[in-house]
Amino acid sequence: MVHVVIWFLFCVTVYAYWRTVCRRGNIKLPSPPDLPRRLPFIGHAHIFFGDSLHAWKVIKWLSKETDKRGGVASISMGPHRGFCVTDPGDCLTISNVCLKKDYYYSFATPWLGNGLLTGSVATWRLHRRLLGPAFSQRVLNGFISAFNCKSRALVTQLEDRVGRGPFDHVPYLSFNNLETICQTALGIKMEDHSAVNQQYEQALHDIFAVLTERFQKFWLHYDFVYNRTKLKEREDQIIKVLHNMSNTALQQRKSVFLQEHDAASDKPTDKSKTFIDIILETCGGAFSDKDVREEVDNIIFAGHDTISTVLTTALSLLGSHPDVQDKVYNEVRRVLGDEDRDVTKEDYLQLEYLEAVLKESMRMYPVAPVIARYSDAEVKLKNYTAPAGSGFILLLWGVHQHRIWGADADQFRPERWLEAATLPDPSFFAGFSTGRRSCIGKVYAMMSMKTTLSFLLRRYRVSSDVTDLEFKLEAILRPHRGHYIAIERRSKDDK
Repeated sequence: MVHVVIWFLFCVTVYAYWRTVCRRGNIKLPSPPDLPRRLPFIGHAHIFFGDSLHAWKVIKWLSKETDKRGGVASISMGPHRGFCVTDPGDCLTISNVCLKKDYYYSFATPWLGNGLLTGSVATWRLHRRLLGPAFSQRVLNGFISAFNCKSRALVTQLEDRVGRGPFDHVPYLSFNNLETICQTALGIKMEDHSAVNQQYEQALHDIFAVLTERFQKFWLHYDFVYNRTKLKEREDQIIKVLHNMSNTALQQRKSVFLQEHDAASDKPTDKSKTFIDIILETCGGAFSDKDVREEVDNIIFAGHDTISTVLTTALSLLGSHPDVQDKVYNEVRRVLGDEDRDVTKEDYLQLEYLEAVLKESMRMYPVAPVIARYSDAEVKLKNYTAPAGSGFILLLWGVHQHRIWGADADQFRPERWLEAATLPDPSFFAGFSTGRRSCIGKVYAMMSMKTTLSFLLRRYRVSSDVTDLEFKLEAILRPHRGHYIAIERRSKDDK
């Protein structure tokens, strides 16, 4: 086995050298400058070696080095030569023109299949059109009851942490949001379904770590090598847990759906429908069971850790900026009143400052700080023309740190979102990704997060210290340390 791997890596090295030399001649002048630390044959692949903490440091380093070079720089990953981009305009151009995702996304295909996140352009276009009705405002309004119910449950779960000093709020937010996603997407309640439990939540966490490790080790990019590793065996075990849950939930929900639609008088209203219901109803024969399961897996992937991570970061930032927290609290009281009532659809638009806080949290710490695209045709940027066959690493964290956000771009200042005269083009905000393949569920996410924070901040005053806030990159950005919060119960006299 060892000699086979060595021979394979030798062939890859030779191919990398040949491809790099050939591709150089295809790049039209002026060409973007190379990033530093490039080595023969393997290019910049070596800089990614390390753990998930190192991976996040690399993304920040790439962003800063690319920005120094004007917002576009050349990077090589073995035989693959492409461009890192932090210029907001070029990033938006690429994300709108280059709809094909780079090969890295194929690493998630065994789990997510050919859904919205990982599918081909043709599949994405079809599924995006078919899934549109499932994310209409009318359908999303039907989830408000679930958002309120789960937010109340979270407030109750945190009661035993009052006055006990700093604690890790990630497990609370993560499991609560998983409950919400499973109820709205699958129509199941965690306590009523044995397949959705701690094992499933752990599997969701573990799959991200596996995907990140594979990306960081360039020799594992090749299926010939990867399929013979222990990491692949671990991935298969994790995916078995994930698919077992979604397959079981799909079959149960489909059975209920068919029974309800056999009797016209018992046909459910929009308010009782889940994402699976809407997909089954609107897509009809266009989707197989496998298609439906893959899209449900995509929804859970996109909604679970992303929402809980934004909430984790937002609470840590609010706890470190009591003046901002007071403004949010006063807005929530003004909109919702002193009563402990549910959030309604009319309330969301009035919670403007809360939305600014969430956007600012995502600007500073985007859950997906980097995405990759591929182009089969030439792409004209501001100062360069990238040849056909180019890969692009869009450094969204770098876009969010760009000078277009002002001299204080590295500071947490939610007010910038309310200053229309100086706010950059809203399209440059990539908190929900960017361009035409941006997140289809961004309205769902914002409604869910506004509800959760409205309940938490009405009941508790949060304190934190983010001076030591540190992140790791495991496919998405996650807090590693420095994010703990402490909570105290509010009185009605709080201002």
